Amino acid sequence: MSSHEMTFFERFSIQMELVVPILRKLQSVLGEEAVLKALDQANQEETRTNREAFPAGVAGNCLTIQAGLELFSKGALEYDLLELDEEKAGFNVTSCKYAQMMKDLDAQDLGPTLICNVDFPMAEKMGLELRRTQTCMKGGSHCDFRYRARPAKADAASGPTD
Repeated sequence: MSSHEMTFFERFSIQMELVVPILRKLQSVLGEEAVLKALDQANQEETRTNREAFPAGVAGNCLTIQAGLELFSKGALEYDLLELDEEKAGFNVTSCKYAQMMKDLDAQDLGPTLICNVDFPMAEKMGLELRRTQTCMKGGSHCDFRYRARPAKADAASGPTD
């Protein structure tokens, strides 16, 4: 099976099997908080340096969420779509294999930073605001994703809330 035939989740799982031991070694040398902070800063920097990731007319449109949801959910997520139009998108992830994978790797503490919190910079790149109050990764019954088109003058994403 070539990497093109693998789902995003399958490729990501292989990456995490390699990355988690490296991060654990870094944490033992630099400290847990220092490594998590560096990862979070890298996520934020990615947003600042790649704001033009989506062409005009696509950015700020919540309908773009559907393609991303299909990509990241294939073989990994079960979800209930609550609403989807140009101005807002809402869905609840009811089963998350990303959370199970991190648990199996004994890395649930890394999951929010490596996986969940990346959703906020991605939303910002798309010109959207994301609100979320819980995740499966942190023991919630589901992940509650609520996207809104961001007003043109707003600069900052709402940031992680869980």
